[in-house]
Amino acid sequence: MGEGLEIAKVLVSPIEKLIDATKSGAGILYQPKHLRRMTDAKVYEIDQISDVLRKNSDVLVSYNDGSVIANIPEWDEFVNRTRHRLICQELRNQQNIEAVVDNAYSELQNETTVTEEPVDADWIARLFSIVKDVSNEEMQFVWGKILAGEIKHPKSFSFRTLETIRNMSQKEAEIFQRLMPLIVRSSGAMFITSKNDLLIKYGTSYGDIMLLDECGLINSSGTVSLNPEVSNNDEFFLYNNKKIALVKGLSEKNVKISFGIHLLTRAGRELYGILASDVNNDIIEDIAKDIFDHNKNSVEVNIHKVNFIIGEQINYDDIPILHFGKVNKSLVET
Repeated sequence: MGEGLEIAKVLVSPIEKLIDATKSGAGILYQPKHLRRMTDAKVYEIDQISDVLRKNSDVLVSYNDGSVIANIPEWDEFVNRTRHRLICQELRNQQNIEAVVDNAYSELQNETTVTEEPVDADWIARLFSIVKDVSNEEMQFVWGKILAGEIKHPKSFSFRTLETIRNMSQKEAEIFQRLMPLIVRSSGAMFITSKNDLLIKYGTSYGDIMLLDECGLINSSGTVSLNPEVSNNDEFFLYNNKKIALVKGLSEKNVKISFGIHLLTRAGRELYGILASDVNNDIIEDIAKDIFDHNKNSVEVNIHKVNFIIGEQINYDDIPILHFGKVNKSLVET
């Protein structure tokens, strides 16, 4: 094999990788929901917990005013209460974990192959330590997508992101989902415009932004802005999955443009990557028009239809669908 040739990554079944990851990372042998008999599994688990309690709980030994007292009748009652609590708690934890894994299974079952790169066992253990306490079905769905995303692309979600999402409420998750259509990308950044009249236009309040800042998904400081320089040889662009706006200077001299944004944090970007969202078709146009309105004598803006995006490569139609420029001084359809 000659030098410079890249060795292809080995591909494996995503379901097999999910089963292996959950087994090695958390000591849980997972079977898909439709292949297992839940009742038998729970009866077995109850028997195991009860056996441990019986073997380790013969007599209650207590300390009272300098004396050691063995109190068998009270101990029996205490053991029964403890057994009931532990069983209920462990069953609830197990059900929550399996609900998340079931959601990941549903997410992966239509995938054909993924890379064999293993998911970090510590990552799986951290995930399960979190989701065992998550009983809300909407949040279980989110965690299932996170697990599936990590199976497909290990190292997609940092420990810090897991902790950020752990502390999110269902309301905060719903607000983030509602704002996702307004998210725009440019120069490696993902953001929502900080222009208040546009936020209001799309039914968003600064209170929503602040709430997402508090839970670690967005930076709402209000002082962040993009400040690219453009010329007739150097364009700046911003885009979503539907449209791309190309901002170009009218002369050889560089012109700095500036507009305020609320940046997504790393946790926000990682969560955005796995949650399905419709794209607002007008937000690119509105931001582009705002940029043009503040730089009318020095830039022109063309908006094109995006065909597809692969990584950082954006394929779009050559003919613009909208133009903001010096010739028309206004919006012109082409």
